[in-house]
Amino acid sequence: AAAAAASAAADAAAGATPLAEGGAGISLAAALDGSLLELRASLREEMRAVQVELIRELEAQRHEVRSLIEAGREEVAALREENAALREENARLRAPPLAALGLQRWGAGQVT
Repeated sequence: AAAAAASAAADAAAGATPLAEGGAGISLAAALDGSLLELRASLREEMRAVQVELIRELEAQRHEVRSLIEAGREEVAALREENAALREENARLRAPPLAALGLQRWGAGQVT
């Protein structure tokens, strides 16, 4: 019985199965290898499809982000122009009237 157990352990280590008698062990191993190869190929195809889809999604996101950045730049440029105009208006409104200082504008008839 110990010899049979040792033989079974050696067969298991060698890749044979207790069900495999004669040439059936080789065909079972070949079938398993074939199935594993098919599974690997299938997994590779699925992984590649997932990667391609991720690349497409990232490209779409990149395009969207670029559009948003460009729109933001245009908005910032418009705001800067408006700020410059408002600064000029504020400076003009804060300046005291010339008449209050006893002055006149150039070309208004007198030079003071």
